[in-house]
Amino acid sequence: CSTGSRVRCRGGDAWGMGRDGFTEGEEQTVSNTLPEGLTVRPATLDDIESIHNLALAYDRALYGDADKPLANVRAVYSAPGLDLAEDTCLVFEQNGRLVGSMLLEQHLYAKFFVTVCILPDYDDLRLGSYLLSVAESRARAQMVQAQPDARVTMTGWVPSVDQAGLQSYGRADFQEVRRHWRMVIDLNETPTVPMWPEGVELRPFVPERDTHAVFEMVNTAFQDHWGYMSQNFEEFQHWTVRHADFDSSLWFVACEGEQIAGGSLCFALPQLGWVDTLAVLRPWRRLAGIERRVPAHCTGGLPPAGSLFWGGKASPRSTAAIVTQRRFPPFIAVSYTH
Repeated sequence: CSTGSRVRCRGGDAWGMGRDGFTEGEEQTVSNTLPEGLTVRPATLDDIESIHNLALAYDRALYGDADKPLANVRAVYSAPGLDLAEDTCLVFEQNGRLVGSMLLEQHLYAKFFVTVCILPDYDDLRLGSYLLSVAESRARAQMVQAQPDARVTMTGWVPSVDQAGLQSYGRADFQEVRRHWRMVIDLNETPTVPMWPEGVELRPFVPERDTHAVFEMVNTAFQDHWGYMSQNFEEFQHWTVRHADFDSSLWFVACEGEQIAGGSLCFALPQLGWVDTLAVLRPWRRLAGIERRVPAHCTGGLPPAGSLFWGGKASPRSTAAIVTQRRFPPFIAVSYTH
């Protein structure tokens, strides 16, 4: 399965490593042996801060810093349709230290998304294999609810610099199919106001007026995207207008008359701005530079001495919109085909 990451952090904004083409009755290939001295239980909402600290430690070990907001972890574990008792797993040492976590998300029981995070100084590689086996077992139990003709897949994501994680997925027969780059440009001065194609204008986002229309626009724009499956409106609201980091002043929609042509959905942290979603509908992609002008306009609301990160998703052709002055190591997405 494959997914565009919603996790707003360096360690989680890649397309996932995954297995493709599950069939009922197929034997699992991953070891289900839990290393000695560890205990497991499902996550609860009381564990959010511990899970967040685990993720921060993981990112710092790989990159030297971390920027995952606590609010985003809370949003992940309170998402519509997530069953904490069945879809999560926390692993503890005997002293109570959290050393690993597994989160299994799904869409229409056909696409399963697994996130495995292991404390950097825990070096028993069996733990990664165990958590993947738990995810696979639970995905197989749920896949019977998919449509009869659905192609069932499972995806995780891992940074290319996480060698232990890559080994765990490799032992589970995952194969690389896609990479995702997180891109950044430093904002040392106020950007130039962009010029718009004739007939197209940018308007501020008004939640009461625009939320459902923008939801429809994003779903339509991403129909051409690799592996995309449409969200429902409740999911869209959870990850956008109901999110703790939502700021309507950083959302913009490009319109021709009353028709929405595209939009840029951004959010800001101290000294850090994110272009989270950039979408342009197919009829307007022919207009030169519209996919560059929308995010360029957004930077006007971000700190002048900060950085603009391209860490979300873009509809086809729109990834060319972001000019990069430096790149973080790419993330690797992997899929298995029977």
